[in-house]
This record gives sequence, structure tokens and C-alpha cells, in this order.
Amino acid sequence: MGGPIGVYGYNENPWLKEEKAFIKQAIEAGKTILRIYLGTQLLADILGARFYKKSHMEMGWFPIKASGNKNKLEFLKGLAGRDHCFSLARRNF
Repeated sequence: MGGPIGVYGYNENPWLKEEKAFIKQAIEAGKTILRIYLGTQLLADILGARFYKKSHMEMGWFPIKASGNKNKLEFLKGLAGRDHCFSLARRNF
């Protein structure tokens, strides 16, 4: 996972604006949303997070922890309290 598209790359990827509008409509409709990598960044941006250029490339296995909402979402019930995921993040914001 990882790629050259950044969450603010509207000039190179004008479809990002439509994608963000679609995600926002899904949130407002109370839909469950599963997003990965760029999708996660788009979702976080819609919810008010900001992104900054990284000073280095991030690659490897990192620990993740489910939030208190994991029992509310059927697809997360199989997660243990803590798991690991592989991350490959470039400096593309």
C-alpha cells in the first residue's frame, strides 16, 4: 500500500473532490465506512484532520489498537485488543 496520490492533490487528481463529497454523503447517511490508505486520509480530511509532508519514508509492521467502537462493528469483532499492520507511506502530501 502506498502511492503517489496525496489527499490535497486536486490538480493532478480532480476526482478527489467528487470522492470526498461521496464519502461525506455516506457519513451524513450514517453508513459504515471502511477505507484503506488514501481512503483513510480522505475520510480523516473530511472529519477535520490535516496532513503534512513527511520527512522520511515509513515502511514496516506497526502495532494498531482497536478503539472502543470495535464491538459495534461486526467486521472488527475478530480483532484482538492489539494487532499489527504493514505500512508503506511515502512523502506525498
